[in-house]
Amino acid sequence: SIRLILQPRDESGNALVDQDQLASDIREGLSQRIFPRAVPSGASRNIINQVVTYHPSLTTVVGGISTTRQGVYTIDYTPTAVGFLQTVLSNGTVHIQGSPFLKRLSSGGVSASASFANGPGLQGTTVGFETSFLIYLRDAANFPSSDATLSSSLDVTITGVAASSVSTTGPVWSAGSGAYLFRYTVTEAATLSISVTYTPAGGVNSEAISDSPFTEVAITAVLVDPDAAIDPAKSRVMGPALGVVVAGEITAAAGT
Repeated sequence: SIRLILQPRDESGNALVDQDQLASDIREGLSQRIFPRAVPSGASRNIINQVVTYHPSLTTVVGGISTTRQGVYTIDYTPTAVGFLQTVLSNGTVHIQGSPFLKRLSSGGVSASASFANGPGLQGTTVGFETSFLIYLRDAANFPSSDATLSSSLDVTITGVAASSVSTTGPVWSAGSGAYLFRYTVTEAATLSISVTYTPAGGVNSEAISDSPFTEVAITAVLVDPDAAIDPAKSRVMGPALGVVVAGEITAAAGT
């Protein structure tokens, strides 16, 4: 969590010790939203459940210097996404000095155990049809990573079929999905095991992401009778094109 420290002051700038009289006013005048860009506009995510606490005396260390403050309030909160956090703090209709505040929230280093993969390519497909899945990287606090330069740190290994029967593309960054896209096609029936690992830059040991390896991924052969009528109830379409896509980006779907 992140902590803000609020020191009440009078009109002359003198510190006030108010004995916890402002806690409810602080909660009412507090608003925090996370925006995708530095200009606070458009869609945003709200932070809720902030904890406001009064401290008759509080010792903190700032820049290596220990300081004790009297009669301060702390506001503890846990961000729910990365982006730009706007904190508005007011007393009634009057903003405190510096409000609104803007702070960039970035993810930390990637945690393989918190990262995961999802998509139809982890369930299986039909021989000769391309399928895919997305790899979502997270840090230890479960914040999504927006680093688009980590393709070389990811490794996808497919076993259970001859290497000559598999063609792959990726992982490549997909800005629209906020994840890395991996595509593959298998040209013979098989039951696959798909392993996804992450190796930190300069690291030696790779780590499996959550739930990796993905096993029992069935690649099935379909015998087609050219004279048979198509049965819509038994037909299916799958692929990333059926999800959220971005204008101008290549996507795909397959029908069987």
